[in-house]
Amino acid sequence: MNKLIASFAMGALVLASCNSSTSTTEESKAQTPAKTASEIQVKNSEGLKIAFYVQDSIPSGFNYYREIDSMLQAKQTQYQTKLERMYAKYEQYAAEIQRRDQNNEISSFELPKVQEEIARRQQEIAQIEQNEGRILQQETMNYTNALANKISGAGNEYAKENGIDILFFYQKGGQITYISDAFDVTQDFIAYLNKREKEIISGVEESVEEETNAEETAK
Repeated sequence: MNKLIASFAMGALVLASCNSSTSTTEESKAQTPAKTASEIQVKNSEGLKIAFYVQDSIPSGFNYYREIDSMLQAKQTQYQTKLERMYAKYEQYAAEIQRRDQNNEISSFELPKVQEEIARRQQEIAQIEQNEGRILQQETMNYTNALANKISGAGNEYAKENGIDILFFYQKGGQITYISDAFDVTQDFIAYLNKREKEIISGVEESVEEETNAEETAK
């Protein structure tokens, strides 16, 4: 009996890993006074106009990105709370069974029913982790990919409208080691995203829902 209970008790440790935030929002680095695309100067002999934006600033600056992040955070909190309650009820039941077992209060007739109930509760928690947890993770990934594609597309339009030949995104640990702040159009690009938000995000939620449902159906 004790081995049966102890074998599942380790699953409670999973909750510790769930406490870290799923937020995609990161603090942006300190910026020099923002430039608009029109203020970027040609900097090489071939006359190419180069600019960049800080990718880590997009989650905190783009309004829709913040909305999606808050929505996913709320779902994560709801999932976490549900799982914690289920673990708490299981542990309470397991502790009572263990007490009764130590006091020889469980008869041989009752034992199979107790074992069946323990297995049922274990399976119920496992299904929540495997199903709801997986769906939430997949939905988060789909939103991240969809938003990245939309922002990339908006970057193309922004560059064309402002005569930019090369538009980079900068992030810590990325391929660009250094680039002068003179080429930084981060705030101007974020303002562009927010101004065209409805157009940029058109179809995002529908495509994410469709993709998430299709992936679950295929499993």
